[in-house]
Amino acid sequence: MDKPPPSIRGTSPSLPPSEPRPASRPTIDLRKQDRATRVQMSVMLLLGVALIAVPLYLWRRPHKDDAKTEAAAASASAAAAASIAAQSAVPDASAPAALSVGEAKVISCRDAKRALDECDRLPTLEQAFAKAIVDNASCLPESAGGGSVQYVADINFTRKKVGLVAPKDGRTVRSGKALKGCVAAIKRALMAFPLEGAPHAHPRYKVSIVATYRAPAPGDSTRDPR
Repeated sequence: MDKPPPSIRGTSPSLPPSEPRPASRPTIDLRKQDRATRVQMSVMLLLGVALIAVPLYLWRRPHKDDAKTEAAAASASAAAAASIAAQSAVPDASAPAALSVGEAKVISCRDAKRALDECDRLPTLEQAFAKAIVDNASCLPESAGGGSVQYVADINFTRKKVGLVAPKDGRTVRSGKALKGCVAAIKRALMAFPLEGAPHAHPRYKVSIVATYRAPAPGDSTRDPR
């Protein structure tokens, strides 16, 4: 008879060798890499700004000659403005000899419904009124002789209108016809005054100024002989 195969209880089964572990790789610190990248980008940004800012500064840097030119131009402008202001203050050199202008007076004011007992002053408009009279000092013809005239301006801020009269009872100049040219000329100048910019407390005022015209001496031709 055949012999039975030997028992395998005491033998351990042969196992395949375990797979070899891969060799360890060096680890990379991602945080350090991100920090280095940010530092590089910041440096590049600063370099870019410097490359743009430095040429602009050199191009727009003020020079001594430019500063002198600008100072001279400013001085010339200031002198021109002063000259214009002086001419506006005394528009006609012959006016003081031919004409004297009294102080402006607010003789009445109104609100929307009634006349008021107390009125405020209109400084800028009063100055413009006096200047309009002085600028047209030669409006009265010599044939009218001398005399005083009370000019009364009616200022309506609501309607943006200006009226002007020379009442008969407020003047010593006899010829009303001769005064028509003065009234028209002074009214035109006063109408050019911007009412929107004038400070006022009430919608309507009447302002008067007395102008005294010197009677021309024989052979004198300081006024327009119309």
